[in-house]
Amino acid sequence: MDKYSIFYKRKRALDAAYKRIIKASKGIAKHISRKTIIALMQEQSAPRFYITPETARLYINKYCKRKGNSLKAAMVEDLIANFNRLKAENPDAPKAWLYEVVVEQPAKSFYMSDHRIEEVIFNYSGRNGK
Repeated sequence: MDKYSIFYKRKRALDAAYKRIIKASKGIAKHISRKTIIALMQEQSAPRFYITPETARLYINKYCKRKGNSLKAAMVEDLIANFNRLKAENPDAPKAWLYEVVVEQPAKSFYMSDHRIEEVIFNYSGRNGK
């Protein structure tokens, strides 16, 4: 899977999360601030990790907790936990297969900043907050 299809899938998943939030607002969506919508979106779980298996391999093999980027650190910690669980369940599986499978598993969040969510949802989709 190339990185552009991953970005497309992430965009679709974010759009779906956005629509769920709007639908759940039961008609008061126009009164909800963009900041509130973004905060609600950060609480949404994601269908998968939106990185390539190669990136997962790099993060897992060279894990280094970065104090300046807690979202990335949280993602890497979740990746490692999922990778170790998969490895324990499939001890003879090739590592390449484990990397392919680990990124397809559900993720706790989208691991994106407020700013990045705002860019993807509001700027790229034509919803400019008006």
